[in-house]
Amino acid sequence: MKKRILSLTLASLIALPFIPVSANTGSNIIANGSFEQSAEGWELNGVDLIRSKGGANSTGHCAKVTVKENKGGIYFKNDFLSGESYSISFYAKLSKGSNMISVVQEFDEGGEFCIKKGMYIDEEWRKYSFDWIVPSKNSQGFDVSGAGKLTFRIGSGNEKISYFIDEISVIPKKALPRENDEASVPADINGHWAEDYIKIALQNGLLLTDSKENFNPDGKISAAEFVTAVTALYPLSGSEKYASAGDISLKAAEEITEMIEKEHKISVCGSIRLFSEGSSAADKSLTRAQAARIVTGILETKNRCFIYADAENGSDENDGTETAPYKSVKAAFEKYAQLQPESKNDIYIYLKAGEYYTDEALKLNSDKLSDNTNHLFVKSYGDGQACISMGVHVSGFTLHDAEKNIYKTYVGKDIKTRQLFINGIRATRARSEGGLSDAVLDKSYGYTSSDTFLTAYKNIKDLEFVYSDEWTNPRCGVDSVSVENGRAKIIMKQPGFKYATNKGASSATYPIYYENAYELLDRDGEWYLDTNEGMLYYIPRMFEDINSADAILPIGEEMMILEGTVDKPIKNISFENVCFENTTWMRPSSDHGHTDAQNNILRELGNPDPSQRERLPDTAIMVRNAQNVNFQYCTFRRLGITALQMLGGIRNCSVIGNHFYDISGTAITLGDSDYEVENISNPKDGKYYISNNKISDNYIHNVAVDYKSAAAISAGFPKNTEISHNDIGEAPYSGFHIGFGWSDLKTSAIYNLKISANYLHNIMDSTVFDGAGIYLIGGTGGTEDNPNLVSRNYIENMRNKHGALYPDEGSTFWKMTENVIDYSDVAVHGGKDGSSPASPKWLHIWTWTIHDNQAVNNWSTTPVMYEAGTNNKIEAAHVYPNAEWPKEAREVIDESGLEPEYEKLYPATVQYARLVTKEYAIEKGKQEKIDIKAHGRKNQNYDISGVPVYYKSLNPSIASVDKDGIITGNAVGETKVICYLLTYDKVLIELEADVFVGERLNSVELNRTSVSVMKDARTMISGKGITNKGRQISLPNAKFTIENPEVAVVDKQGNITGLKNGKTSLNASFTVADVTIEKTIPVSVISYGFEETGSAKGTDISEQISKKTSWEGGEITASGGGVQISTSGSAAYYSKQMFGSELLEFDMKINASGGWPSLVLGAADLEKGIDGTCYLIGFKKDILELQRFNNGVRTAIFADASLNPAGGPGYPNKGTVFEYGKKYHITVGRIMEKDGVRVILNIDGKNIFDYLDSADGYIDCDGYFGVYANSGNIEFTPATGRK
Repeated sequence: MKKRILSLTLASLIALPFIPVSANTGSNIIANGSFEQSAEGWELNGVDLIRSKGGANSTGHCAKVTVKENKGGIYFKNDFLSGESYSISFYAKLSKGSNMISVVQEFDEGGEFCIKKGMYIDEEWRKYSFDWIVPSKNSQGFDVSGAGKLTFRIGSGNEKISYFIDEISVIPKKALPRENDEASVPADINGHWAEDYIKIALQNGLLLTDSKENFNPDGKISAAEFVTAVTALYPLSGSEKYASAGDISLKAAEEITEMIEKEHKISVCGSIRLFSEGSSAADKSLTRAQAARIVTGILETKNRCFIYADAENGSDENDGTETAPYKSVKAAFEKYAQLQPESKNDIYIYLKAGEYYTDEALKLNSDKLSDNTNHLFVKSYGDGQACISMGVHVSGFTLHDAEKNIYKTYVGKDIKTRQLFINGIRATRARSEGGLSDAVLDKSYGYTSSDTFLTAYKNIKDLEFVYSDEWTNPRCGVDSVSVENGRAKIIMKQPGFKYATNKGASSATYPIYYENAYELLDRDGEWYLDTNEGMLYYIPRMFEDINSADAILPIGEEMMILEGTVDKPIKNISFENVCFENTTWMRPSSDHGHTDAQNNILRELGNPDPSQRERLPDTAIMVRNAQNVNFQYCTFRRLGITALQMLGGIRNCSVIGNHFYDISGTAITLGDSDYEVENISNPKDGKYYISNNKISDNYIHNVAVDYKSAAAISAGFPKNTEISHNDIGEAPYSGFHIGFGWSDLKTSAIYNLKISANYLHNIMDSTVFDGAGIYLIGGTGGTEDNPNLVSRNYIENMRNKHGALYPDEGSTFWKMTENVIDYSDVAVHGGKDGSSPASPKWLHIWTWTIHDNQAVNNWSTTPVMYEAGTNNKIEAAHVYPNAEWPKEAREVIDESGLEPEYEKLYPATVQYARLVTKEYAIEKGKQEKIDIKAHGRKNQNYDISGVPVYYKSLNPSIASVDKDGIITGNAVGETKVICYLLTYDKVLIELEADVFVGERLNSVELNRTSVSVMKDARTMISGKGITNKGRQISLPNAKFTIENPEVAVVDKQGNITGLKNGKTSLNASFTVADVTIEKTIPVSVISYGFEETGSAKGTDISEQISKKTSWEGGEITASGGGVQISTSGSAAYYSKQMFGSELLEFDMKINASGGWPSLVLGAADLEKGIDGTCYLIGFKKDILELQRFNNGVRTAIFADASLNPAGGPGYPNKGTVFEYGKKYHITVGRIMEKDGVRVILNIDGKNIFDYLDSADGYIDCDGYFGVYANSGNIEFTPATGRK
């Protein structure tokens, strides 16, 4: 087996640089497979190669290869090892004719092996792909290591022929080693204190491994081997007496080193801590690890390899050696920039565990570095992590207001920040409980409101309004408040307010709360910084000792910038086990405020600077134009906007095994989203590519804390990239946001992007709306045969009706397969403001511009989905309502999220907690225990007995609570109890319970008195409780059972799924305190209708309704012996008579391109339409719907699944049942029956709906017939007898 450790001859070890080779799992190890850098990286033998425009995907370049000699070809020199496995793919075509193409490996030892033989090739681009396991013998049967050259041959290899080749990819199927990787060095040094020293010694051939490729770091080293190593660096007279001994002691090693110092006039002993650690070990035998430390210390006098910093004991006046470390990271970076151009080895910056404060951005720029191939490693050492911080510590709090328990401390007038952390726990900016009272919006200046008390605020210009509009969370500052005509006139800061209220569908309207005023301090954990007087005010939480509290104010914004250019990228830098913490972001405090669009992109339409009209927000860590820049085992926390952005040309970079939490915005952004710039969205030149990157095994939670429209991970337009095994939770917007451009972007650089094995949970649990677990948008560069992949992800409890998988406008060529979607803890989503209950979907494809996607072989607890796209291949999910998953789905769940190596670094904690009961109605003198349900990873119950939990009543005189969470009712009234759970990573979970003393559950009202549901469809039963005081309360302790589970089943959330036609009943019990109320309702599993109903006859009213004078409302136009009716907002009605229990017949045509044209039945009021009481039959392009309205309250019967229809999904149409622009004979109406109203619709003699509406609210009175036609028109003509 070939050794991967590079062993150089001693004579050349200083002269030759070490060249690392990256071969990460899932990344293409061919750097120039698209020939964007001419023939760079390829050897040419007997061929001519030129770059040719128009590659395999009609973008970029390809190679045109002309074979001039036998066996001529292009060659990729590789280091393959026998037994390794690779996925190989490429595109190729001939310039003329047809032939066969083969792929061959020529081994270094001689001989070859035909990897894939005789694949057909002609003048059309074809993709070839296959897997290969490297053999241990060549085709002649001789042993080989596997290394050699990979090449391509046309025919026998002797033809003189021209061919084109592109997108060559060789991807390891499991992790492959590289010279400076853990996997590339002896396994027995991993994690050893001398690991990095040993690597350097091995790289330079100073020390060697044994025959089994072990190093034996704690074993003894022979005197001969040690002396040989050091004298290879510096010849030494008199060393023979040491070399002849067997072992060598540490003392003798020091003596030899001192001799080298004297003879060669260098200084080395003082920089090696081993020699100053005391005499107890001096006489002991030198270990191989100690020898590595000594020889690398001597090597550093020729070629510096190690730079040390110690925040506590170092000084920037030192030289950065182990015994004289720097104090700051800045000094270490500057030393690296000085050493790197001449260095022939990797360089290590060691940061001793501790806090490294910096008041400016740490910078490394490629223009100050050479193009050599050495690598910079930045690592922590010692006990814990080295933490780079931009936060200042403050103390000295004194009591300011005893009644409100407000403390204060002077921090200085120059301190500016938007965050405060107490003992690592985020505090809350003082805020209101709600928005403005009686507010009126005027976009020209701001608002008027009855809240005249705002004029008394001391620092009104500090006040900030916070909004939640659709998928955004904008913020605007207040400029002034005055009183005019008895009302507060609120002038907002400009230009921010103009931009915020004029940014399209998500424009700011009315604030949901306002914050940042001293007068708002009224809750534990709230703070306010008065910058005019330099005073910080804070109300401590019940578990905090303000006298010993560590208060941190982040004051810096940009922490680190690693920047190159597309022509000279910054490269070969790795951070390992380093913490980045405590930054802020002050832009939202400026007059511009925070005017966010989708995914927290800043939108300022009309800004005179075009670059500011739509751009990414700022970031704490910026990597721009980079190759092989990596972050592993690092911590990113308490950062004031995006944690890590990687923009420009980003290739062969990785973000693996890191912990991101308590982030104000996005955790990771890979690539810009400016789809109108070609070099961003679809570059033709490879230097702009975002390619061959990997984001995996990161633990990401509690992100977008301040700016809730930010996704956890955002990726612009990456190709050949893997995003896998990430654990993402507690994110208010999408887990992943991939792409941009809506349907405007037909194609993009997104190609061979794999989003797999991620675990996403508790996403979109806030007021931000319209996102998903995995959200995709805009066109990609995928194809039908090679789509981008979303696979084997476990998506749990998405708290938004758009659900788990959401390809939005313009999404193309995605394959979504083998994903598990679990809504077992989510009954219903209430819509943006909680007023529109809807069942969440596992898949949401809502418009025709979403095309050529696949969703196959997925598992879900819900069948609900929506598909209105074009040319998509969509299979219904395998539905398991109670999450009792089959083996295949269970394997996906088990494999998702962090892999074992990383999961042990970030142990499970409380990932989500909720109160089983949010409202407690208890009698005076009675007690109730607060019940907290906590989840760990993958929906597993989490025992919180070891978690710090604290309880506090806001009014103990009404209800008190003890340390165990037992509430006692003391006096009639209402209050709140606050529950705090503190996780190991200092994330505070805060829960609120409403307590009503002197009340008890008196009755329960169900949302339905009966259920009719279709086979395989789902509907939901819920209840609301009414107390003896008439108050409505929630009913979390509900239990549901079905009498006959062969007809239907019900889950713990009350979702009923029909199994087969028939009747059964649902039993429901609801418990609040010691009161339990039971309810039983009938359940029927039905079909849309019945074949025999299609022959039903009705009253022909076509003559009457074809007259213009018969109608009231809308715009009526005579046409072809009939009428065309269009409406705007309200309905138009046939006003000559009301209809009761009868069917009506007429001919109808819809002239429209979309919208929701509908027929109205049984309308009681000509003025109200659906704001009153009626049935509505909607003729949509994809489905036909039936709904009921009672005084404006909708009951969906057959409709889009997101409306939680009582009967089932809308009747499938797709233009095959009712096509716009064609005339049909309609039979429609209501038949009154004993138990309800039967609503019937026939089209050309085929029954569509025959539904018995027996639920409360069925409409059995006479009413008007009408139409809605807000888009186009509905045309009625006399009946022709058409069938």
